[in-house]
Amino acid sequence: TVCRPYVLKVLKDLTVVEVNARLSRHFAVMYLGWRGEWWLPPLNGIASAPLLEDDGAIHSAQGYDRVSGMWRENVPDLTGLVPEQPTVDDAA
Repeated sequence: TVCRPYVLKVLKDLTVVEVNARLSRHFAVMYLGWRGEWWLPPLNGIASAPLLEDDGAIHSAQGYDRVSGMWRENVPDLTGLVPEQPTVDDAA
């Protein structure tokens, strides 16, 4: 679901830790050359706020939303904070 390239680094005390790493240019060029063969869903953007659907439904989940094509990251959980049938006063 999510790619986090890393390398293993040996520290002075001989412990081994994962350290974030960049993908090589060779790999990036190869991946971009596969255009059309990725079979990945479209990515229309990244959201850090809940998504509001046309029917008024609020989605505050994490990860990819297939309906909107948005990746949701660090979205606050609104469970229990918004009434099922909010009034105009609730909205205000």
